[in-house]
Amino acid sequence: MQSRPITLLFPVPTSEPDDDRLHVYMSMGHGQAFAEALPPLVCDLWVTYVQSSFTTVCAAS
Repeated sequence: MQSRPITLLFPVPTSEPDDDRLHVYMSMGHGQAFAEALPPLVCDLWVTYVQSSFTTVCAAS
């Protein structure tokens, strides 16, 4: 049981978009959890993953 309110959750957008387009919400707050510098291989994999994710999302719209 948590004895204090959860303060790290980002608020959900208050109103839904009124158009039929795809809306993607991203949070980059998890980047604060990286306590050390990432090795070069991990950086390369991360960049490849993010680029392919954006390419897939943009191609679908």
